[in-house]
Amino acid sequence: MFYGWNLCALSTLGNLIIQGTAIYSMNSFIEPLFEAYGWSRTATSASMGIAALVGFGCAPLIGTLDMHIGSRKMMCLGSLLAAAALFGMGATDNYYIFTACFCLVWAASQCCGGLVANGLLCHWFKVHRGLAFGIAAVGMSFAGSIIPIFSLFCITHWGIANAYYILGVCAALLCIPCLLMVRERPEMMGLAPDGLAVEKKQNSCETQTSDSDEAAHRKDPSIRQFLCMKEIYLIGLGAGLGLMCASGLMSQLKPRFTELGYDSVTAMTFMSVAAVSCGLSKFFWGWLADAIRPIRALRLVMALHVLALGLSVMHFGYFTTFIYCIFMGACCGSYWTLLPAVVGFYFGPAHFLGTYRFVSFFLLLKSCAYPILGYSFDKTASYEAGYLVYLVLVFIGLLLTLLLNEKKGAEYKAMTAEKN
Repeated sequence: MFYGWNLCALSTLGNLIIQGTAIYSMNSFIEPLFEAYGWSRTATSASMGIAALVGFGCAPLIGTLDMHIGSRKMMCLGSLLAAAALFGMGATDNYYIFTACFCLVWAASQCCGGLVANGLLCHWFKVHRGLAFGIAAVGMSFAGSIIPIFSLFCITHWGIANAYYILGVCAALLCIPCLLMVRERPEMMGLAPDGLAVEKKQNSCETQTSDSDEAAHRKDPSIRQFLCMKEIYLIGLGAGLGLMCASGLMSQLKPRFTELGYDSVTAMTFMSVAAVSCGLSKFFWGWLADAIRPIRALRLVMALHVLALGLSVMHFGYFTTFIYCIFMGACCGSYWTLLPAVVGFYFGPAHFLGTYRFVSFFLLLKSCAYPILGYSFDKTASYEAGYLVYLVLVFIGLLLTLLLNEKKGAEYKAMTAEKN
């Protein structure tokens, strides 16, 4: 088996344990924290929002560090930082210290998984890059069903502090496989992306010339040059708007079904169906990105997302709603797979980290999604107005992606050169 798939599995594990803890653990801790320390849901929600902003906001810094010290050190650092922060969350009853530690967990999730893992996989895969991103992103989806249950079990049996300590130990243990397994590039193991054998250079002079040319090619543009690239804004805003609306919709899907008249059990069942579809669809979108090119796959899913949001304001029977949940979940599950695939296709593995650190900054839009539905329900007693706002935003994102010229992509140019 190609060694890159081992790194893909490690990235999945990092996304599950650390990103999953950052995103989903509060489902289990909100009520116990209120009972233990008197922290209101508004306070804990604010802590989550601040931590998410810090996590996505520090992406440019994390990407820059990764470019200087390498993925293995960054992933080890991320696991240890997450462990220390989780121990801090368990040890304190001070809200501000707790929030600061939570911010560190979110930042660490970009190191052991997230941004750094995507950069690593971009070097190890070319033909199957989309599928690799999809498999790695599945960890976040599975975490939604694993982390809350595991956390609640720990809280029930050993209390809040020990539950955080256990999560911290799990994060720290990730440092061992990261240290032993991670290799920056397949060339270090005599391989090429996707497992092809590397041809050995017989002439040392040719090797030195090739290496120097490659190093020059891999030199990233300056920060000012990056900020002047319109493609970064088209990709970041386009996919960012789609991801923003997908996150907001999935976060309050159960109340929407309750609003439509379904009982709580049925509404939760429909939400679970959408969540499972969201997770499993990442494999499909990764495969499709490899088959028809990532930019086309992103445009397709955003068009389908617009259609799904249009259907959201309609009322269906049980079976049709079940099918709708599968459809909507599949649309919402695509962005974490397709966004890095598009960046890799357009800028190539040599400039992936340099570019993705800036594109990731647009993921801050995700934090704007939740108030839209809340405001819609408070003012109209329905989520439908919020869904219509989402529809317009995703449509704008689709238009932005249509402005991208895929023939300017680094991978497209490389494929054209190989054919010629």
